[in-house]
Amino acid sequence: MPPVSQQGSRTGLITAVVIFVVLFVTAAIFAIYYGVDANRTHQDFDTYKLTFVPKVLPDGAATSTELDKLAALRDASPPKYNLNQSMPLFTVATTMRDELAQLVDPASGKDAGRALDGAKTALATDAAKLKPAGVTISPTESLIPTIHTLTSAVLAKDAMIKTLQSQLASAEMQAKQAKDQFTAEQDKMTKTIEAARADAGKEQQDAANDRQAKQALVAGIESTFTKNLQDKDAKINELNTAVATKNAQVDQVTKQLTDVRTRLVGKRISTNEPILRHADGTILRVPGNNIVYISRGAQDQIVPGMTFEVYDKNTGIPRAGDNDQDALPEGKASIEVIRVNPTSSEARITHIKPGGISLQEGDLITNLVYDPNVKYAFFVYGKFDLDQNGVPTAKDGEVIQRLITQWGGRLQQKINVDTDFVILGKEPTVPNLSPDEEKDPLRLQERSKAESDLAAYQDVLAKAHELHIPVLNQNRFLYLIGYYDLASLAAK
Repeated sequence: MPPVSQQGSRTGLITAVVIFVVLFVTAAIFAIYYGVDANRTHQDFDTYKLTFVPKVLPDGAATSTELDKLAALRDASPPKYNLNQSMPLFTVATTMRDELAQLVDPASGKDAGRALDGAKTALATDAAKLKPAGVTISPTESLIPTIHTLTSAVLAKDAMIKTLQSQLASAEMQAKQAKDQFTAEQDKMTKTIEAARADAGKEQQDAANDRQAKQALVAGIESTFTKNLQDKDAKINELNTAVATKNAQVDQVTKQLTDVRTRLVGKRISTNEPILRHADGTILRVPGNNIVYISRGAQDQIVPGMTFEVYDKNTGIPRAGDNDQDALPEGKASIEVIRVNPTSSEARITHIKPGGISLQEGDLITNLVYDPNVKYAFFVYGKFDLDQNGVPTAKDGEVIQRLITQWGGRLQQKINVDTDFVILGKEPTVPNLSPDEEKDPLRLQERSKAESDLAAYQDVLAKAHELHIPVLNQNRFLYLIGYYDLASLAAK
């Protein structure tokens, strides 16, 4: 190595010193600058911290775990929520706020306040809408529980929909089966109808053929019937002529018969004729003690209990007269048979006419019903008053009928030319109604019944007069059979 000169060394040293001084000065200048800048930066940070940090973070937040959580979210691997590891924590917080606002309401434009208001409004509105559907959410409830509630409701509705869909599918299957069955039945019915139509067409044709045959037969029958009818008409005319002749003969015979009946009616036994005044027997003995003996006995069809009216042998039996109560055929006495002998009978005296003549042998006895040779026909009509209490009854009429049949007479159900005597009860009376009674339906009905009874009574009387049949009222009949004084006892 060559030797170094002293001058060269001095120059190098000076140069080195100069460079060192320059570097030192430069370093001092940079140190001063960076010191001043650091001091200003520190002041600015303190000012920022005093100005902005209280507005963004609560007291102690800078050292709390919230910042650690933000840092953990930022530094996560892989990064979450569109974050990167170089972001400041404030940027991380604002980014997460914006993404949360976008998630809550995409229409909010990442405006957290707008998203919050929209969420609350939506919760309140949907809570009112869902209430009728049975889904209950609270307008003040947080978003995630609300989502869970809605999810549960949707799942329940979905399950119900699936159940209904299953039921619908089953119903559709049943409907399809029913439709298929109906279609099969319809096809079967169609075939049956077509077969029936074919049969009906054949039957119609057969019926038409049969109709033609029947029409030809009917035409032949009508022709034969017309001829027969003409023959019958001729025969009928011939018979009508014969009938007219016979009718004329019948009319003539009827006229002759009417004339004969008229003459016979004029010859009818009358209560005023002597034949009715002929005695049925006589008094044989009057031993006394109200006992007499009569000339009729068992051989004359006398029975115990039969009664007779006794008339004087010199004056005889009076005329029965009409229905005038002042001309009753009252005799000397009335007797009742108590013992029957073969040719005579013992009788007791039941009544003696006051002031009358005593009974004598030979006095006449009579009973209108009794005749040993003839059974007279009687027609009994109306209500009778045997006990004379003013109230006629049908029961008393039955007593009259029983006496007639008991003593040999015959009863008839209606009047005709064979009737011998008509026994009439009390004539019905029609009540006179007051104006007030005219309004009473029961009283009107009673009057209508009385009018009907009176018309029937008068019709019987007119028929008897027309046929000249003797008519006797209750009292006249009782006198003529000697039963007048016993009638009240029989009524009881």
